[in-house]
Amino acid sequence: MKKIIWKVAFLLPVAVGGEGECMTALARAQALETPPATAVYGGDTEGLDFWNEHEELLQQARLDWGRKHDMLYDFSNEFIDQFVDPHVKEAIQSKSISKLKDLFEPSEKPGVYKIQLFNQEFVSQLLEELVHQEESNIPMRRPNGMNRYGCILDQIGFENLVQDLSDQILRPMAHIVFPNRVAVEDIAADYAFVVQYHPDADVNLAEHADASAITINICLQPSAEQSPLYFKNVRELGEPVQEVGPMNVTLDTPGMAVIHLGQHLHGVSNVTSSRSNMVVWLMGHHGYVRVAPYEEDEVAVNQAEWMKKHGWN
Repeated sequence: MKKIIWKVAFLLPVAVGGEGECMTALARAQALETPPATAVYGGDTEGLDFWNEHEELLQQARLDWGRKHDMLYDFSNEFIDQFVDPHVKEAIQSKSISKLKDLFEPSEKPGVYKIQLFNQEFVSQLLEELVHQEESNIPMRRPNGMNRYGCILDQIGFENLVQDLSDQILRPMAHIVFPNRVAVEDIAADYAFVVQYHPDADVNLAEHADASAITINICLQPSAEQSPLYFKNVRELGEPVQEVGPMNVTLDTPGMAVIHLGQHLHGVSNVTSSRSNMVVWLMGHHGYVRVAPYEEDEVAVNQAEWMKKHGWN
């Protein structure tokens, strides 16, 4: 996979080697042996002691390493002008609910919607930034419990971008696309990561529901296969399981996103070429995921008040 960092004008000595030479945080981090990522279920706890023990060192090492594309790290006006699709830009700058709503297209699967969020320049620079981070040889933690290859965006310096992107675009999207399905507190937190598929790495992703109320999946690098992403039925608490055959959803345009309920069962079929996606999970604080459906109009006022508070009309 590939990754990132912050920039400082100096390297901070943090240790002394055997002959008195200064060792930077970067050098110390590069000398660590990354715990192997092997599990395809429950792998998010692999090497937990290692990551907790070295968290501060890894953060400083990334500062030492520096960034390649500074503009990627903050959801600024410059970021919006350079990277956000112009139709989305117009909608978020005017805070128009109707304009943003009109940009969504139904996918091949009911309940899954598409929108072009970013342009090719954003995708190209992000992939370059991830390569830059990978080249640092700083240990990187696996993105989640199932995918073994990729990175957690907050851990490589993208926390400001993810938070502002979620506040200004993704949460409004969730309320617009899924009225009556999520309350404000259900999507108050976020978790963002990049996943990579490759014939020599992860070649597929087993059917699952996400640890989220809402998921936004953004295409970075499409695979040669058409539509390896598939969806089945939505898992509803207290409802009998209704087995539904898989339906493939095309997500092969860089910068395009699909948005769906986190409990909408889905997976990725086998690939024979590289594929990369940026994924943002929206959930409640402390990882809370509500799976129980609301009664009709139960959260309509809650959603409307949040949208109004944030200037949407």
